[in-house]
Amino acid sequence: MLSKREEQVVRCLVEGRTNNAIARELKISENTVKNYLYRIFNKLGVSQ
Repeated sequence: MLSKREEQVVRCLVEGRTNNAIARELKISENTVKNYLYRIFNKLGVSQ
């Protein structure tokens, strides 16, 4: 259901990391993190 990268983002989020911290750890932009979160929330049916 979720891609490996999306799973990495979720793990970081569950650990309480900020979007900025997730971006730094995964070596992606903060905007990319936001895009991943948008897709993850849609896939899981989470309201924003």
